[in-house]
Amino acid sequence: MAIYHLDVSVISRSAGRSATAAAAYRLGARITDERTGLTHDYRRRAGVITTGIVGWPTDSHAALWNSAEAAEARRNACTAREIMVALPAELSTEDQARLVRGFAAHLRDRYGVAATWSIHAAPKGGDERNRHAHILMTTRRVDASGTFGEKTRALDDMRRGPEEIKKLRLEWEQRVNSTLQKAGINARVSSTRQSIEPLEHLGPTATALERRGIRTAAGNRNRRRLESRARARAIVAEIHSIEREQAGEEQALTEQQHAQAAAVWRGVLDNTKTVADRAKRLTAQLAAMESSHGRQAVLPAVKSAAPVAVRRDCWSVMKRIAEEAAAIAVVTYRALLEEVARLASRENHTRLRQRQHER
Repeated sequence: MAIYHLDVSVISRSAGRSATAAAAYRLGARITDERTGLTHDYRRRAGVITTGIVGWPTDSHAALWNSAEAAEARRNACTAREIMVALPAELSTEDQARLVRGFAAHLRDRYGVAATWSIHAAPKGGDERNRHAHILMTTRRVDASGTFGEKTRALDDMRRGPEEIKKLRLEWEQRVNSTLQKAGINARVSSTRQSIEPLEHLGPTATALERRGIRTAAGNRNRRRLESRARARAIVAEIHSIEREQAGEEQALTEQQHAQAAAVWRGVLDNTKTVADRAKRLTAQLAAMESSHGRQAVLPAVKSAAPVAVRRDCWSVMKRIAEEAAAIAVVTYRALLEEVARLASRENHTRLRQRQHER
């Protein structure tokens, strides 16, 4: 039974995510993020059936998503938007790929974006018929030469966004049903109504026959609907499993960033001798980390990933810097007062000599 499912989400730096990591995971590929220097390698990931790219002058997924990251300067920028859809099990792999590629091309034409798509098998232990697809598209317009332009705001707008998503849901419904019809399959999906039909009331006669082991037309219809319900529940469970798997991968990436940040803090403290040198290096490293990962990714790294001893050392360094700065300020202030007094005394002496000369 064909089940309808379409979900829209965003990849945002404020959540510690990146378009390069998301693309590598969904494509089962190896992509090095040129902005952060992190390498995301998911080539051993099983379950990626086929992939593709639209709206980009080359077939390099790494170039597309590194360019998408480079086009965003803000630390909390949304660098990609993802659409996940369930695929009809009744279709062949070729028809499924054609369906997803066509929908990705529709997104390219509608919003002027570039996108990569991939078809995934069901998670390990799930129903092998329950395939799904990921379409990762840029949040900016991309021209034929691969130059990034303005942001696409249609899906972000508070008023137009929900209507735009309804149009996307309807577009996917029509494309799925058209593909099923061309393949000679009677199943259909709907973006607005429930796909699970209620069971029929059998009545006393049909119930009696069913109890005696005699199958009836109404009983057969109910059995098909019960099977559809079980299939739908399995698909929903697998979609939730996919979402948990993605969340786990993203958490692992975040922990990796935190571990790197903690190592940086330890290295800075271990390899510097003077307070001034430590302060200079800590400030420079903090600025570099914020530029690469964003403030939201750096703060948890300092607060939670770095060992307590490291954080205590950092605080001790900053406290000593403040104390030395205060001491320097006092000395400087005293020196200034002495200099002012000296100048004032010198000026008074000069005036006194002038008066004496005038007399």
